[in-house]
Amino acid sequence: WRGSYDKSSMSCFMTKYYATHRVQYFGQVDENGIWGNWTIGSRRGGFHLWPKKSPGEEEEEVVEEEVVIEATV
Repeated sequence: WRGSYDKSSMSCFMTKYYATHRVQYFGQVDENGIWGNWTIGSRRGGFHLWPKKSPGEEEEEVVEEEVVIEATV
């Protein structure tokens, strides 16, 4: 992983490298984690990273939805 985090704008940029490709993440930070978009070549989608619960905190049901938008050239 490589990336940056800007506290003044509450935004981040991360790149994760794999043997065959890389994934770029652009996100905004709030009290619920990091929300944003990922890009692999011309493919795009959304993501949400959230912090782990502290011991004793109530569990919430988590629903994930992946959205893939194909780029047209």
